[in-house]
Amino acid sequence: MKTRHLQRTLWATALVGGFGLSALPSWASDMPAAMPSASAGIVRERIDGHAFQTGGIGRDQVKAMQRRDGAYDLHLAFSEGPHGDYVTGLKVRVENTAGHPVFAYDGAGPLTDIKLPAGSYRVVADYHGVPQSGLVTVQPGKPADLYLHWAKDLG
Repeated sequence: MKTRHLQRTLWATALVGGFGLSALPSWASDMPAAMPSASAGIVRERIDGHAFQTGGIGRDQVKAMQRRDGAYDLHLAFSEGPHGDYVTGLKVRVENTAGHPVFAYDGAGPLTDIKLPAGSYRVVADYHGVPQSGLVTVQPGKPADLYLHWAKDLG
């Protein structure tokens, strides 16, 4: 479990600021230093029976999401450009092996975690009309991670 948490921390840290928590993407410097709640701005809901959380803008949100990431089986992260800047407002769809959607959400944040049963899935994320996809396998007690990156700045 500690290794899993360390991997998630390193993964989120790399996205937040180019391998250093002290550095944030340029848009994050305009954010207030203190937010009313660490989980403010994080969406936690259920869609079609699948619990999920999405957010991850700023260190406080990343930390708040990490505290609960053990409840989810699939961990997604999204970035763009040469500096790996976070992206938000994605359309995310998860399909089963038959190609049927099991989860869909418009407006996903840079970190999105979903509770799914064990199985193989195709994840499709659309950012500004440009889709990226990847295959994941969720196993009991072993969450799957998928990082999708758009090489060019689209936002």
